[in-house]
Amino acid sequence: MKVFSPEILKKAREEAGLTQFQLAARSGVAQAKISQYENGHACPSITKAAALADVLGLLVDDLLKEVG
Repeated sequence: MKVFSPEILKKAREEAGLTQFQLAARSGVAQAKISQYENGHACPSITKAAALADVLGLLVDDLLKEVG
C-alpha cells in the first residue's frame, strides 16, 4: 500500500529550490498546510497533492511511499 510521504515532499521542494512560501504561491495551497504536510501533521487531499506535484514537476504517485 502507498501513503503520502512528508519526507518526499520536503526533499522535492528543496531540490526545486523553493521555500514553502514559494510553493504555496505557485500551487494555491496555503503555506501553513504545506508545513503541516511536511511535518506529518496533515495529509493532502488528492487535489492538493496534484497541485503540489504539478509545481514540483512530479506525478502524485511520486509523493507516495510504499508501506507494509
